[in-house]
Amino acid sequence: MERISETAEARQVNADPPKIVSTKTEFSFAMFLKGLTQYHSAVLSRTGLAKKECDFRTNKLSFILDLISAIGIPENLKTELTSAIIDAWRLQVPETSLKQRELELEKVIGSINSIRTVANWIERSASPMNPLQLDFKVLSALPLAPSDLRSEDAPKIYGLLNGIMEYCTSLMGEGVCHRPEACSF
Repeated sequence: MERISETAEARQVNADPPKIVSTKTEFSFAMFLKGLTQYHSAVLSRTGLAKKECDFRTNKLSFILDLISAIGIPENLKTELTSAIIDAWRLQVPETSLKQRELELEKVIGSINSIRTVANWIERSASPMNPLQLDFKVLSALPLAPSDLRSEDAPKIYGLLNGIMEYCTSLMGEGVCHRPEACSF
């Protein structure tokens, strides 16, 4: 056990926080993400949830807000994004049918699985990872759809998200590929 701890500490080769974090920090974040995804998976997998539109939409919002609060972006960006999403969120989307809501629920579960995959990858990874890459991966998996938001507010929120993702990529350095088509927005 001591050898693992020494190896993890040795991996913290750069004291500059945006560049490299220790494996211990990554494991902690990975365990938190796994717990968060397990909780929301259980909540969103309840039988009949798609039939209860308000409950489904509240749980989806909760998942999105929990993810945003978990990432390591500056607090002012978190606050601005969180406030904008809460202000624009629609608890009822009368134009969606039950079938559409079931498909939306499947997409949210897919997002949960994506984030769980990232967490599993972090745990298995032998090398340290840039924390902003983790933030980028979580932001890329947000299950936020234009129909979730008031139409007049959607462009502002997507603009904020894109700005935060650009912030993450600008600080990541070389070797990072930003592929917008891989994002869920």
